[in-house]
Amino acid sequence: MDMQEQPAIKAEAPVSSPEKKKNNLRVFVIGLLGAIVVIGGGVIGGSAYAAKNVSTHPFVMSMADTFHFAAVKVNDREVPYTAYIRDLTALKSFYKKVSEQPVPITDEQISDQVLVRLTANTILAELAQKFDVKVSDEDLAPEREKVLSEFPSEEEAQTQIMDLYGWTFDEFVDNVVRPLALEDKLQQVFLDPNFAVDDTYMVEEVHARHILFQPEADESDDSVKARAQVVLDRIKAGEDFATLALEFGTDGTKDVGGDLGFFARGLMVPEFEAAAFVLEPGQLSDELVQTQFGYHIVQVDEKRMNKDFTTFVNTQLEQADIELKLNVHDPFADITKQ
Repeated sequence: MDMQEQPAIKAEAPVSSPEKKKNNLRVFVIGLLGAIVVIGGGVIGGSAYAAKNVSTHPFVMSMADTFHFAAVKVNDREVPYTAYIRDLTALKSFYKKVSEQPVPITDEQISDQVLVRLTANTILAELAQKFDVKVSDEDLAPEREKVLSEFPSEEEAQTQIMDLYGWTFDEFVDNVVRPLALEDKLQQVFLDPNFAVDDTYMVEEVHARHILFQPEADESDDSVKARAQVVLDRIKAGEDFATLALEFGTDGTKDVGGDLGFFARGLMVPEFEAAAFVLEPGQLSDELVQTQFGYHIVQVDEKRMNKDFTTFVNTQLEQADIELKLNVHDPFADITKQ
């Protein structure tokens, strides 16, 4: 029955005196409070149980928000259950709409991604407080424009983001863009020359360039290798690497002399990385390097030790006190606490 259609509750018997009326009222109030405590306790406990088992029922979500149920505790900070469900729902929506996944992703993997992201964001928030780093609306303005520039119009951005994630554009900015902007500002602080760090967070980087030879239509592997070898021999004979990269290169680096800039280990395919990191500054690879992309001529211009923000954040994650509050797969179980 609709609430507006319910009849008013009327007293069936008159109250004989003001004193009796007062006593009856007191009993009624005490009884009502008792019911609230008993029933409320059951509701809260039941909602907490449902939340622990990842319920998305609107009532459970409302109770989780009101009573601040947590999905995971990271050091002294709690990640709200509602934030976990928000991201979980959005990511499930995204994967349903994006069908290019070579291997179907499982609900467990999606949950893992959400928990790791929220935990990492919590650690970044801790670091931001420690180093007094904040993201203002002015900081976000250019980041918003970058996102909008990927779409024909703001209306199209709103439509596609809502379709993919179930979020408004502003919600996308708050949930995705703002944490990334905070991470970027923290990285700037970390990389500042005046910011001293332990050697643990220093990594070796190489500044390399390459010339990539890829097979043309129906070209054999031997033919591609032979073409690359001719150019390698010309460089060994003294011709300019950048000039030959512009002439023979087949990827986007050809226009900048094959320059790949500085990179650390783990960013290139294994065969290329192995070749680059054994070379000394100014040294050219003696032989061609074969990868899944084709044949490369590799030259290293510089080497350096540099701060690595990713290593820094990962170490904070490994050392964090993480307590999962949900009955879901624990993606942190294999993280070694230092």
